[in-house]
Amino acid sequence: MNRITKLVLDLEKRKHPSTCAFSREEMEGLIENLRNRLDLQSTDLNISPTGLRKLESLLSTYYKQIAKSGDIFNDDFVVTLVREIAAFLGEVILTYTDATLEDYGSLWSTHLIISDRVTVSKEGKSQITNGINMSLGNLASIALDRIEADLPPNLYKSYRSAKSKSFIETYE
Repeated sequence: MNRITKLVLDLEKRKHPSTCAFSREEMEGLIENLRNRLDLQSTDLNISPTGLRKLESLLSTYYKQIAKSGDIFNDDFVVTLVREIAAFLGEVILTYTDATLEDYGSLWSTHLIISDRVTVSKEGKSQITNGINMSLGNLASIALDRIEADLPPNLYKSYRSAKSKSFIETYE
């Protein structure tokens, strides 16, 4: 488990206020905060698969600039950024697939539910299941962990998996 993922899970255990779940209605405000953070307008970062790809590039640049400047990533900064990324990813998937949003009480357990004949592959073997839950907090945390490791954040890959209803089980 990487630094951001560990941090978010630890803050959730301690009931940090920023790790509470968010609703569909709150997503718009979180997305607007993300755009403001990146100094963008809605036309510059729209809710679409293309916007998600653009976000991956912008996040990598933004995160690296902050790190290079020596600014300290405090807990609030990190968990707020994770919430904003999770909201953007969630909104794209909700808009372009038949997923539904479920709130189980925390950021980590704010899930997208992908239903009806989902293919899950693990170690070269595939099976069909009736559905899968995608943790938005987990996906956003992993995206930042990947950026810290100089890897692509894979947000678009998460969207593609939801759209195609085909997932590869991995552990990061």
